[in-house]
Amino acid sequence: MKTLIAAAALAFLTTLQAQDLSHIPRADQQEAVRLFKIYRGSTDWAAREQAADALTKLDVPAMLALMPLLEQDWQTALTSYRTALQRAATDVGRRKATNPGFNNEVRTLQGTLARLRSGKGLPTKEQLHGEGLTALNRLRELHNIAMSDLVKAQPTLGPLGDAARAFTRMRTALKLKTRLKNDTSFTEEDLAREETAAPARAFQTNPAFARVLEANAALAARKEVPADEAEGVRDLNEMRMLLGLPPCLLDPKLANAAREHSKDMATKNFFAHESPVPGKKTPWDRAKLAGTSASAENIAMGMKSPTEANMGWFFSPGHHVNMFGNHLRVGLGQHGVHWTQLFGN
Repeated sequence: MKTLIAAAALAFLTTLQAQDLSHIPRADQQEAVRLFKIYRGSTDWAAREQAADALTKLDVPAMLALMPLLEQDWQTALTSYRTALQRAATDVGRRKATNPGFNNEVRTLQGTLARLRSGKGLPTKEQLHGEGLTALNRLRELHNIAMSDLVKAQPTLGPLGDAARAFTRMRTALKLKTRLKNDTSFTEEDLAREETAAPARAFQTNPAFARVLEANAALAARKEVPADEAEGVRDLNEMRMLLGLPPCLLDPKLANAAREHSKDMATKNFFAHESPVPGKKTPWDRAKLAGTSASAENIAMGMKSPTEANMGWFFSPGHHVNMFGNHLRVGLGQHGVHWTQLFGN
């Protein structure tokens, strides 16, 4: 460990010396190396963050020298935590799924929801608020996995999570101070979203489903759609999988078309699937303009969050059927309190 820290300190000093240090006292250079040794070698996360913060206060060259090393540490910590998180969730999910009583109850509840949406005509609002919500809530309860369950299954998860959060905080702070905005940001809030999403994948043994979830997570991490829209798709897919349905692939083009329709509804004062905007009359027109195709559309107004919008559609008969239809792709678009959910095959 000491050898690795010494090598890292040397690498840091080499990078530091590659900067223009003519105006920096030698004592400050030595202080930078001392702080870096604390940052790399201490087991106290608070001490490491304090050292990183102190490094950023020395001079811009010190910050620029620290940046690539911190970026590497962050990537390693985040990858390790993601891997452990998924492994723990899968282990806990498999243990639950081997219980015959669990499987029997899940199938019964899924059957109740399938009957509501596949009977003659649309389900009623009363049925969705009654039988539908009761079945959904029980499915959520059965599939609920607390973080404490994951840590118990994977004891290293706690320290790995602490490391991922600490490096994420340090990286965010350093980017703000150096004003580096030329790459993807990732905050503790993004990490919390990943932790929330892990239980939804715990019971997912279907490789095709897993590939869709991984692809969606990658799109969200790259910020190809706004965070609330990605969260709404994640929440929708969690409900679909609870009901025994495959998740939908997040389509940024559908999200763009949906977002534009939400914006048009908000700014042009209408609320309808048929738009007065030339060339955007139908959902199919709007999807085509965005370079894709659509199979169904849901709209909502007045909701403050993506999960609130999803639950609004869950209780609305026609929208409910759309949410749980045989779609392959989905895009969610928000503008203020206007929401559009656009599906594609």
